[in-house]
Amino acid sequence: RSGSTLVYNLLRGVYPSAHVIKHHSYGWFFNHLKIVATVRHPFDCIASIHKANDWDISIESVERGAARFFGNGGDAVVGILDRPNVLVLKYEDFFGNFDVIFDAFESFFGEAIEPEVKARLVDEFGIKNVKKITSEQESFKSWDQDTLFHGDHISEFNGRSGYAKELFNEEQLDRLEELSEGYMRAFG
Repeated sequence: RSGSTLVYNLLRGVYPSAHVIKHHSYGWFFNHLKIVATVRHPFDCIASIHKANDWDISIESVERGAARFFGNGGDAVVGILDRPNVLVLKYEDFFGNFDVIFDAFESFFGEAIEPEVKARLVDEFGIKNVKKITSEQESFKSWDQDTLFHGDHISEFNGRSGYAKELFNEEQLDRLEELSEGYMRAFG
């Protein structure tokens, strides 16, 4: 919901000899590793959870979606925000602009990325090709074993930010604001 699958694939493409794993939690046993974390406005993540699960929208579903989001990495990333071994990428900064990701990788890992590698990855993992990969999956519950992109990965909103305000009503947005207070304080 936060661009982590895209970033996972870009890391694998830029550093093919590295052991790259995708994980939604953080423990002390990761302290010696370089970590790249993605964050996104929680309202959009929770809206995406609703779309992926085809939930009817209600206060109860908003609370269930928030519990899933914060329990599946949302809370964990707040606790690692300022660690020197962690690069935090904000979805709203990198969506539609792979150079933001590549520049951050180069700075964090201290290694230049060849222009040909960047061009290949932009083509391979641009939204059009990701839609093709995901169209081959039956549903959200099935995924491509290589890329980890799942069916219905990209909704009709095409990944754009702010669409939660179109999906949820004012009461639901107010509840999301209450539930997201700590996360929003950390990420603004």
